[in-house]
Amino acid sequence: MPITMSQAKFRKHFNTALNRVNNQDETLTIVRPNQRAVAILSLEKLVWLETALCARPESLEYAVALDQLNRREVLADTEPIVEADDAYWKQFY
Repeated sequence: MPITMSQAKFRKHFNTALNRVNNQDETLTIVRPNQRAVAILSLEKLVWLETALCARPESLEYAVALDQLNRREVLADTEPIVEADDAYWKQFY
């Protein structure tokens, strides 16, 4: 779940906030006065999100990206658990 804080609080606790993003895989939402809010997330999380959006749904790349996002609790895990036997992996080749 994203953490929301004001711009002033973010400035005051800049290092601590960024450490939470990197070390605890948190997403920060920073509310700015009279402006749009901004979100800060780890580069790793951004890469998995972009991979999931750009990959073909039937590809291994897509499956791995969804798995990583589910592990990080970014997406709701609605997929059934699949036995990862040889037959499962061969469908991606």
